[in-house]
Amino acid sequence: MELITQSLEKIKTLQEEEENLCSFNGTYNQIYEETKKTNYPI
Repeated sequence: MELITQSLEKIKTLQEEEENLCSFNGTYNQIYEETKKTNYPI
């Protein structure tokens, strides 16, 4: 039972990390698109 609990916690952590990455990626893409318009590449 302990192993199942640990696995579920690990999955939850990975899902949270994935959400953070997606949100970071979205923000980065937004910034990238904006800078492309102004001709000042990152």
